[in-house]
Amino acid sequence: MKFPTAFALTALMLAAPAAALAHAHATTYPTDKAVLKTLHAVEIVFSEPVKTAFTGAALTAADGSAVITGKPKFTSDKLKLTLPVTGPLKPGAYAVKWHAVAADTHRSEGGFGFTVEP
Repeated sequence: MKFPTAFALTALMLAAPAAALAHAHATTYPTDKAVLKTLHAVEIVFSEPVKTAFTGAALTAADGSAVITGKPKFTSDKLKLTLPVTGPLKPGAYAVKWHAVAADTHRSEGGFGFTVEP
């Protein structure tokens, strides 16, 4: 086997486990611990496309009660989930829990909190 071919095969073998362990990571709006006056939607942007049927988010108030939201919407590239907030939020603390299944079927989840000021 020639050196360039052996090198390429070794590189592929070493890269394969890293790719197999990939999970969809997320950035969010609002960011964790943000302080806001109002919020019209929660946005979660994933690092890779997700399976929309198995991906979602829930918004809860500080007392643990569910906040009514609109139907989650996904961009056509399946990288961004928007969770519409259907009414004004009362001042207080809120939490968002999300879960996602990436196109490669790996599951990930996370959460963050924010506060609405009067």
